[in-house]
Amino acid sequence: MANDYQFNPEEFASQKKQIRNHLLSGKHITQLDALKLYGCLRLSAVIYDLRAEGWPIVMEKLQVAPRKRVGDYYIKPEDLTPDGVQMKAM
Repeated sequence: MANDYQFNPEEFASQKKQIRNHLLSGKHITQLDALKLYGCLRLSAVIYDLRAEGWPIVMEKLQVAPRKRVGDYYIKPEDLTPDGVQMKAM
């Protein structure tokens, strides 16, 4: 069976916007969160694009089980204004 999926740039942009807004609200996000909340299979690609735009996104490794870690992405509170707008870029 052939894969009929075709890349939709608008869908990617929408996921990117949703993830950016998620981070701007002060929340953290992992790959599993991105998949469950926004249907995003490539969180690292979205993060890469957001960082390229100047968003100061930090990543820390979280230990979720012995010898199992996941990336936890967020924007530091001091890098945001109270209304969630970017205060400074990296």
